[in-house]
Order: sequence, then structure tokens, then C-alpha cells
Amino acid sequence: MCYLQFTVTIAVCVQLKEKVSEKFGLALERVCLIHTGKILDDAEDLIGRGIGDETVVHMVVKSAISEVCSRELHADGNHGNPAVSLL
Repeated sequence: MCYLQFTVTIAVCVQLKEKVSEKFGLALERVCLIHTGKILDDAEDLIGRGIGDETVVHMVVKSAISEVCSRELHADGNHGNPAVSLL
């Protein structure tokens, strides 16, 4: 587990995601922030969500594999759930 502290004023979620992605060397698209069990939208106001001093926000890193699969599904025109075959 890793803890990060930010002393700068951050107003919206995407600004926090940018700081986190810089810190860990991740692409911004791979960072997902969660607070009280809900995924934060990029444009969400952090204070409006009750995020302030001493607040815990969880980070999930989306795998590169899921991004590739998602792009391939959309390229094939399959916008629903992917079909899975077990051999």
C-alpha cells in the first residue's frame, strides 16, 4: 500500500488523476480513482464529493490488456458484452 499527500489545491478529479499518474509514471487513461466505493468522474468537484484534508481516495490501475481488448471490440463493431468461448 502506498500513501500520497498533496499540499496543492486540487479542485477536480482529473487534476488529482494527473498528479497520481505523474507520480507513478502511468498513462492518465489507466488511472481510476475511487472514493466511498464510487468511481470518480474526471470533471467531478472533489470538495462537492466530500474529499478534503485527510481523505482516503483509492487508486486502481487499469491493465493494458483490458485497454487493448476494449479497442479491438469497438474496432470489430461489438459494443456489447464480449463473447467468451472455453475450449
